[in-house]
Amino acid sequence: VVEKLMDALRSNVYNDGTVQPYAADDGLGLLYLFSTIDPWKPSEYFGVKRDLGQFERFRLMMYSEPFKHLINHHSYKVLASARPEARLYF
Repeated sequence: VVEKLMDALRSNVYNDGTVQPYAADDGLGLLYLFSTIDPWKPSEYFGVKRDLGQFERFRLMMYSEPFKHLINHHSYKVLASARPEARLYF
């Protein structure tokens, strides 16, 4: 999942008004869906308490330091992963 999210952020299209809204910030949209932010209470998802229930607030936070470096990055390296066996879930 982390690799898919990083790939989506790497190919994120910035919404500068020249692209259709559905095509813009699709990488951020995917990250937002996986973030499990409760829209009814402030979130500490980024380490500080913020109201991130609306995507636009989440998006603005991602375009700020230090998170903006994840958007359209050139490369990444996963340092650790856990891949549980399928039989553990049954």
